Amino acid sequence: MGDKVSGQLANGWLKVNYNGQTGYISADLLSNSEVAKPQEVVQNYSNNQERSQQNNTVTAQKTVAQTQQQAPAPQASGSGQAAANIASQFIGTPYVWGGTSPSGFDCSGLVQYAYRQVGVNISRTSQQQATNGYSVSLSSLQAGDILLFSYGGSVDHVGIVTDSSGNFVHASNPSTGVITGNVYDPWYQSVCVGARRIF
Repeated sequence: MGDKVSGQLANGWLKVNYNGQTGYISADLLSNSEVAKPQEVVQNYSNNQERSQQNNTVTAQKTVAQTQQQAPAPQASGSGQAAANIASQFIGTPYVWGGTSPSGFDCSGLVQYAYRQVGVNISRTSQQQATNGYSVSLSSLQAGDILLFSYGGSVDHVGIVTDSSGNFVHASNPSTGVITGNVYDPWYQSVCVGARRIF
C-alpha cells in the first residue's frame, strides 16, 4: 500500500534514504506490515514499538502522506531532538579541554559528538559551530539548536537546546563538567549572542 523503506534503527529513530534524501522516522510511526488504514498505525502502536525494539534493522511500509497526516507537526526535527537526547545522557561527565568523547568533553566537543551520533557532521570549535546551519531567534528555540555564548568578543562557548523552554546541556567548565541550564536565566541571557539550527 505504501513505499517500502529500510535503514538502521538507533535510539528510537530509523535513518532512511528516500528519493535521494536522507531523513529520520520515529520508530513509533513504523509498521513491519502493510497498513490498510491510517488509523491502524495508532491502534497498533505498542505492537509496532515492541517489534521495532526487537530488531536493529527495520523494514517498514508506509506512505509519506499517511505519516504526515497522522503525526502532529513536531516542535523540533527528529534529528535535533535525537542529538539533544544524546547530549543529555552525558550530564555529569567531566569537562576536558579539547575533549570529544564520553570520557570527557569540552563544550563544542559535546555538541559535535551528539550530532555525529545522529549522522550529522558539524564543525569542531565554538567559533566554527557559530557558522553551521542557520540563525534562529532565541524566542523560537527547538531541541537540537546550538546556543552561542560570548564572554569577551567572539563566540567561545556553546550548548545544545533540549526543549522549546530554553533548557540546554553544555560542558561548562572543569569544576562542573556537563550540566544543564536555561538560556532565559538572567546570567545566561546576558552572555548568549545567538542560536543556530542545523535542521
